Amino acid sequence: MASSALEVLPAVWVALEAALAVPVYDYVPETAAMPYVTFGPTIETPFDAHDHIGYRLVFEVNVWTRDEPGGARGAKTGLTIASQIDAALNHVDLTTADADVFHVWVSSTDSMGDPDPQIRRIRKECRTFLQR
Repeated sequence: MASSALEVLPAVWVALEAALAVPVYDYVPETAAMPYVTFGPTIETPFDAHDHIGYRLVFEVNVWTRDEPGGARGAKTGLTIASQIDAALNHVDLTTADADVFHVWVSSTDSMGDPDPQIRRIRKECRTFLQR
């Protein structure tokens, strides 16, 4: 089996792009304007049993926002996007390209600042299991 991240994350990406009005990046271009959502990092561990091979995957989805001069301040924009991520990923079944169904859930959400006081980050930790 290939890395479970290579199987799972494309399906997660499709779900997020369908649910969000902001860009979703794996690698953020330097010219990208906030708000946007990023992936990473991921942690993959074996989750085998007698009759199947499996993986447990923990991955982060991050919301990045910036206060706009004369515009919205505070965490409202980020929290709105975070709620949309919950709707797209919390306790949902997604399908890999090989038609394997996996269940995803959001296990935690952290809101944090940045050294730049105008930037806010909301980190969502998501989990899934994939078995063959």
